[in-house]
Amino acid sequence: NKSYVGFYGAPERNPMRVLKPVSTGAWGCGIFKGDYQLKFLIQWMAASRAGRKMIYHCSDLSKKREIESMIDNYRGKSVGTLMRDILNISSKGKKLQKKAGQFFTLLSFSKF
Repeated sequence: NKSYVGFYGAPERNPMRVLKPVSTGAWGCGIFKGDYQLKFLIQWMAASRAGRKMIYHCSDLSKKREIESMIDNYRGKSVGTLMRDILNISSKGKKLQKKAGQFFTLLSFSKF
């Protein structure tokens, strides 16, 4: 919700406003050791729901390729579909032995 509100911005009186793309990156994934894959997915879903294009900055070429592959896997699907898949992975919990940096793999190879 915090990402969505931040990306949506303050409501304006002009219903014809054009929302500019939001520029973002791997929130909390440096010193705080956050999972960049999950953080990307949260931001991507929030930007999509807010009706904004997202420019995601990633300096690591291998991570950038993983992100592009995930985008290709979910292109044309709804935010609800992605959220359902994330929740399904989360509900399996310990059985999947989730580790940071493996979220995309679990989404790509898990058919629910």
